[in-house]
Amino acid sequence: MERRKSPRLEAGFLATLTTLAEPEQTLAVRVEDVSSAGMRMSLPGRIPSGMPVKLSFEDRLLLGEVAWCGMVNGELQAGLVLEHSLDGLSDLKALVDALSADAASALHLRAHKS
Repeated sequence: MERRKSPRLEAGFLATLTTLAEPEQTLAVRVEDVSSAGMRMSLPGRIPSGMPVKLSFEDRLLLGEVAWCGMVNGELQAGLVLEHSLDGLSDLKALVDALSADAASALHLRAHKS
């Protein structure tokens, strides 16, 4: 019997998974399927259940927790419960860069007025 609340959609894209506890571990993973609440991925190494993680791909950053990790059809896989999602990171970086440049310019002008 299916227990998921949200349907899973096939994915098949690459991402970078980083554990958010010591020792930090970064793995290249393949996201196999996604839903509104989580995702399943293939990965090269075990990550303990309950481990907080960051997943980054394209222009996105997802924060979540490993729900399970184990062998599925002869391949190491993990399920991730998603907590937060940040999109448009390149736009955010451009805004921060612009604000930093404006602040530096204002400081430079203020220093020359003194």
